[in-house]
Amino acid sequence: AQDLIWRQSVAAAPRCVSDQTAALLLDALNAMFDAGTRQRAAFNAHTPVAILLLLLLVAFFAAVRAHLAYRRRGGQRSGVLPDFFIGADAALSGAPLLTRDPRRYRTDFPDLTLIAP
Repeated sequence: AQDLIWRQSVAAAPRCVSDQTAALLLDALNAMFDAGTRQRAAFNAHTPVAILLLLLLVAFFAAVRAHLAYRRRGGQRSGVLPDFFIGADAALSGAPLLTRDPRRYRTDFPDLTLIAP
């Protein structure tokens, strides 16, 4: 469809009022095609499901490993596994983590960037 529109526009360009008008028309048409191409490329450049599942699995093992280390150090709090999942996800994605308990995250995820009050 783009080929047909482009050919028809180029054929119609000599009938424009001036060369400047033809240039504006063709530039605008080219920009529209470029935008459509970029949009299609971005849509097709998604992360494959297999990679997402692999990252989830790695985050899970990192969280379990950190939780086991916490228990070996004598940690008694229950219900902390979700905190380890959050820490592992932030560590693997390279995102900073906002927390009120930076000491535990620094111990279990030393490379994690923390934002703490």
